[in-house]
Amino acid sequence: MALTIGHAARARVKELVAEARRSLPIARARQSPDGVHDLRVATRRLRAAAELFGRCGAPALAPFDEALRPVTGALGDVRDLDVQRLRLEQELEAASGPEAVGVRRVLARVEAELPPREELLTLALDALDAEVLTPLERAAKEVDASQPVAGKRVKKRLRKLVGKLDERLEAARPQRGGHAPVLAAHRVRIALKHLRYALELTAPAFGAAGKTLRDEAKALQTLLGDQHDVDLWLRQLVRDLAAATPAEQPGEVRLLRRALTERDALNATAAAELARWRKSPPGRALRKKL
Repeated sequence: MALTIGHAARARVKELVAEARRSLPIARARQSPDGVHDLRVATRRLRAAAELFGRCGAPALAPFDEALRPVTGALGDVRDLDVQRLRLEQELEAASGPEAVGVRRVLARVEAELPPREELLTLALDALDAEVLTPLERAAKEVDASQPVAGKRVKKRLRKLVGKLDERLEAARPQRGGHAPVLAAHRVRIALKHLRYALELTAPAFGAAGKTLRDEAKALQTLLGDQHDVDLWLRQLVRDLAAATPAEQPGEVRLLRRALTERDALNATAAAELARWRKSPPGRALRKKL
């Protein structure tokens, strides 16, 4: 018997709500940075489920995409600062005496930015279960859409996501120097994320063809995500360096130099992968099914 939209929506939402609830107390208590990361992933996937199934036969789920947006935003803000703090703590251990002064100042700036972000996150998390997860779970239980997951509506949505990805890959052709424009590469990453989540939510309806494209999309999304993170980090480091005293400059120049080296390596790898995707797009078997 074919997997239906109703069955898939009920099963996926139940699974993801359970994941979010497992991570929620850890994220709220800030026991581990992994708690924030895990909850962010679960809520992003819930947003994807609400958006996809809401468009494809379960309209009662659609509003939960926007309802979850503030939570994923607050989680992302804290997660970004957690990652920066960990990076800076590692840099501080490796820095020489004069360089440590500047690294320590940047670390202090990150640590000062965390409390207000954590306060906003706490407010969002306090209301998450009662105001979003429980109503979403209840709405999913009532979904009774009998259309097959591999039917016209989902195929139409997947075709649109694949088409958007192809358009953005074309827009991310390299500029002078051989690297894709930063914003264009970021837009490719977003398109990959939406397609990947849609394929995860509709598995196993599209079989090995869906899994192949999903795995390829995840790998490129991860690479472009690392590239995007370094680009944002570089922008912040330039602002930090502009405000540094002479004593702080050696350490902040060290941070900037290391970030530039990391970005150059990521840019080269990303450029090669984007060229490969344009020349021979993965997922031909799935494209034929759609």
